[in-house]
Amino acid sequence: MGKRERLRPGIAIKRKQAKSASIFVRIRKNLRWIDPFTYADLFLEHIGQEKNKLVSWPVYLLTAFVSAWLIYTILGLILGTRTPAVIVLSGSMEPTFYRGDIMVLVGANAENLKAQTVELPLALDDKNIYAYAETYCKLADREELIECKQLIPYVRKGLLPVSKFETKRICFPSIDKCIELNKEGDVVVYTSDTLGIPIIHRAVAKIYAKDGVFLLTKGDSVYNALIDQEAGLAGKAVNISKLDGKAIFMIPKLGYVKLIIMDDIPCILLHPFDFTRKCILP
Repeated sequence: MGKRERLRPGIAIKRKQAKSASIFVRIRKNLRWIDPFTYADLFLEHIGQEKNKLVSWPVYLLTAFVSAWLIYTILGLILGTRTPAVIVLSGSMEPTFYRGDIMVLVGANAENLKAQTVELPLALDDKNIYAYAETYCKLADREELIECKQLIPYVRKGLLPVSKFETKRICFPSIDKCIELNKEGDVVVYTSDTLGIPIIHRAVAKIYAKDGVFLLTKGDSVYNALIDQEAGLAGKAVNISKLDGKAIFMIPKLGYVKLIIMDDIPCILLHPFDFTRKCILP
């Protein structure tokens, strides 16, 4: 009798372990229904083609694409944006972000978007010069920086050699006010109306005007000295309703695989003898 009693604690532990293992097995069985490839396996079993690679691989590939689309769509609904994630395409935000980083976005509006605020008593249409940037540049034959707003069109056409640009302030003549550029605003994503590609830059000014709320934007890089509206990336201030969203966190470098396959390799194949580095490489 005493011997049996000494065995009871061990038996109790084994039973407890067996019960825990049983619960774990049940959880695993239930979780498998979250895996979209479970349904692909069931479909292949149903048609009797689970061992036929010519059939199974296309089914798995289609499942992967449909699953990615569903996850992207559901994530967009949760985050309140049609574009929940974008890949950084260039180095215009370095060292804040780098090419290949994936930015996760959330929906943006006038209330939740942070930037320096300006209120203007006019509409931001093509008839009004609502703002101008105080831009300074260094000409090739001079050492000092000079104000060069009037020279920018000549620089863009390559008619005037400039070694350095620097935008220090944005001025609003209708209210006689200027703001200093800083990096305190949110990083936003919008589709360029001049290039037709997504731009990931910082909001440097939020303008409340008679016809809506607008943003002036700029990249953080020292090589990206002009605001987007001066550099030609955006034809005018970006209507806040047209934003894809604002960045909430970043996944480093994960998107670079896509850039290599979809952008870099095709570019190199199309321009194999271009030594001006038309193709953006690591």
